[in-house]
Amino acid sequence: MKKLLLLTALATSITFISFAYAEDTSNHSYSYAGISVGSPSSREEESRIGQDEKNTTYKLFGGYSINKNISVEGHYFNELTYISGPANPINPTGDHYKTQSYGIAAIYKIPFESITPFVKLGYHKWKFSETDDGNPTINTTGNDLFFGLGTSISLNDKVDFRIEAERFNYEDSEKEKIKTNLYSVGIAYKF
Repeated sequence: MKKLLLLTALATSITFISFAYAEDTSNHSYSYAGISVGSPSSREEESRIGQDEKNTTYKLFGGYSINKNISVEGHYFNELTYISGPANPINPTGDHYKTQSYGIAAIYKIPFESITPFVKLGYHKWKFSETDDGNPTINTTGNDLFFGLGTSISLNDKVDFRIEAERFNYEDSEKEKIKTNLYSVGIAYKF
C-alpha cells in the first residue's frame, strides 16, 4: 500500500511540475529510445553471502522529455546474473540468479551546454529466478522502487551518450533482500 501511495505521489508531482514548466516545453520536448550495456553487482542484504560477479547486462529504454528538466522513461532489462559462493565438486558452477525488470521512472535533469546530469526515481516489476545446487529453478516476482543518477552527454542534436548508476531491490524465495547496482553506458536517439 505504501508503494502505491508513493507511486501516486510521484505521478502527481510529475504532472504538477510539467504544468509549471509548460511555457518552456516548445524547444525541449521530444521522444527518445536507446540501449545501454552495463555491469551488475548484487549482494544479499541479510546474509552478505555471495560474491560480486562481473556479467554484461543489456537494457532497453525509451521515454519522453516533457521539458528541459523533466522526463518520463520506461526500461526493460534481462539476464542480470550473479553467482553466489565458490564453485566446488558438489556445486561446480555455484548458484545462479537471474532477473528481469520492467519499469517506469521520473527523471529530473539539470542541463548545462552539452552535459546534462540527472537523477531518477521509479517503480519496477521484477522476476527473480534462482537455481541452487542443481535444484529446479525457483521464481519470485514482485514490484519495488528503484533510483539512479547519471549524466547525458550530447554528441549532436539527435544522439546522446549516457552514463548511469542505478539501484534495484529484489527478494529471493526465502524473502531475503537482494540489492543490485547496475552501472551502464549507453546511447539514446532523439526523435
